[in-house]
Amino acid sequence: MENKLTDRSVTDIANILGLSRQAVYNKFVHHSAPITVKELAILKDKLDYPTYDLLIEDIKKLLKVR
Repeated sequence: MENKLTDRSVTDIANILGLSRQAVYNKFVHHSAPITVKELAILKDKLDYPTYDLLIEDIKKLLKVR
């Protein structure tokens, strides 16, 4: 499946979650803050993803996490 986040920015994700851009990087890149189930549920709903796995993979690609 094609990454649906290619036209979205980190700012979009931050705005959806009510976080700063740095907080998004902390959660998904640096892992210094936990990603909550509620946050994933909000993103899955707002971004219209069929599964959590696809959502997480696309966020990692967007943030270039290895």
